[in-house]
Amino acid sequence: MSDISSLKMDLSNIALLMFFKPWQLAIMKLLWSGDRGLSSGEVWDGIDRDRSRASVINFLEDMTMEDLISKHEITG
Repeated sequence: MSDISSLKMDLSNIALLMFFKPWQLAIMKLLWSGDRGLSSGEVWDGIDRDRSRASVINFLEDMTMEDLISKHEITG
């Protein structure tokens, strides 16, 4: 049986690309580099617009469901 304490996770972009698409990594970097929350529109504006706004919103919702981010819903 292997010793789990010797396992390490590579958090470089290359290793993260095994789990996330480049545009998803761009979203995470954008969210976690700021000091305030961003709306889904601001996130979409902050990454390349090759992704639909719906894809961005769905990814943000997935991140919320996994407790990686929190959200505050407003109307308007």
